Amino acid sequence: PATTEIYTLSLHDALPIFLNLARVVTFRDPFYGKVSLTKSMFQKIIKNFEADIYGQKIFLDVSHRPDQGAAGEFVRLFLDGNKLRGEVEFTDYGIDAVKKRKMQYVSIEFTDNYTNPETEKEHGPLMMGAALTLRPRVKKLEPIELSFDADETPSLILPSVQTILKLEQDITMNKHLKILLAALVDRKSVV
Repeated sequence: PATTEIYTLSLHDALPIFLNLARVVTFRDPFYGKVSLTKSMFQKIIKNFEADIYGQKIFLDVSHRPDQGAAGEFVRLFLDGNKLRGEVEFTDYGIDAVKKRKMQYVSIEFTDNYTNPETEKEHGPLMMGAALTLRPRVKKLEPIELSFDADETPSLILPSVQTILKLEQDITMNKHLKILLAALVDRKSVV
């Protein structure tokens, strides 16, 4: 299910953030050729994640450079309509990449059919990691945006959540304006 909760990112405490990783789509890539991402594939990726088939934690890095460190750790994968989403605990390095380097998208690293190197058993689609990036291969995903409150604590607010908040703000403001307008009309009629 979609979430409209806002999560504040602390620079010292990891906090889960929900990211868009991919969506159901078929496209042609100059390097990989024809790529088809399906709901069935995402369900298998989630199943393999939950079963710890890869045998290690799955990390988010920056620019597909795991040697530079982890930007976050995936704690959960789930479907949200036709999108694969991930719950990530960000590190300071990841927050910095989004805030200062404007890494606004996520690019997943996966295989269509993971084979365990020890048992040679095939497990189907598996996500091995993902990266914060400027140019994801899967387009039309919501960008990551950090906003800041008065004490400069960054908050991640997805554009869809921003739209909902703006709508709620407008509704609330209109409600209060109507009450004020009615009070002014009542006051004029008394005078």
